[in-house]
Amino acid sequence: MENDIFQKDLKHIGIVLSFTCNLKCKMCKLWMKPPLSLSLDSIKSILKQAKALGADIFTPFGGEPVLRKDIFEIFSYAHQLGYDIEFVTNGTLINEQVAERLFKYISGISISIEGSKEHHDEIRGNGTFDKAISAVKFLTKYKRRDANICLTMVVTKNSYKYMKKLVDLASELKVDKIFYQPFNRAQARKENVHDFLVPAVEIPVLQLEIESTINYAMHKNVQLGSVIEFKLIPLYFKLNGKIKPTKGCFLPYHDMLIIPNGKVFACPFERIEVGDINENNLDYIWNSEKYEKQREKARLKKCRGCLANCSDLDSYKIESA
Repeated sequence: MENDIFQKDLKHIGIVLSFTCNLKCKMCKLWMKPPLSLSLDSIKSILKQAKALGADIFTPFGGEPVLRKDIFEIFSYAHQLGYDIEFVTNGTLINEQVAERLFKYISGISISIEGSKEHHDEIRGNGTFDKAISAVKFLTKYKRRDANICLTMVVTKNSYKYMKKLVDLASELKVDKIFYQPFNRAQARKENVHDFLVPAVEIPVLQLEIESTINYAMHKNVQLGSVIEFKLIPLYFKLNGKIKPTKGCFLPYHDMLIIPNGKVFACPFERIEVGDINENNLDYIWNSEKYEKQREKARLKKCRGCLANCSDLDSYKIESA
């Protein structure tokens, strides 16, 4: 059974629809990239090819996915193909009409919330907290029973003191789950990376705060998306992000990511190109030697390391931070 996870079987296709974003979050550099976007025809072709290879989950990434004027045409096409559609948004563009339309197609949505209103607006821009909360309320109104609404928070040296605030919001707004993810330096601007990394002297405090937040969430009857990932965050910062599943990572055996210039990646964190949709079809890329090398690299723990709920969290060896 354990070896089954290392059998090549495409399950998830991620497409960065565009690098364009309506916000300029301090911990992110994606909005600084050229405003490239995949064409609608390219996106439909990718979805059709990936479905033929077995994919059944589609995640549209950004930038901000909802900025695309054709987003509902994309969702409609993916829905017709039988995909489960899940994505993360800053929520600022979701009004009542958008929320109602979204749940005709999507099965899951995560809204980025950085704990308190003050901290959120400091990181993401004035007024963004209220817009995100408004989005959650609209989404809750139109959510199907089989769909999920989640809140997601980035854990940094300045935000971890607000982790319980997310629990309070989740309880108040009655969302399905909350996720805490560590600051990812690969997506940050080099000049301010250290503004967000938790320093070594604060890691014991972070660990205590995480344990306290887990207990608080249980008390408030709020479900954590991944307790294992949450508990590993102190170790992630201690090892400077170089944390890997003890049994190796299976992500490249099941996932594919495509960015707006057509480049294909086996892992969103490793970011080593394995193909280009402008040169070859997905079947060729998925079965290519380049892709296979990335699979072996991940299985043998020779990648850079990361901490994400898409990897084999159960196999991590939890050490004292």
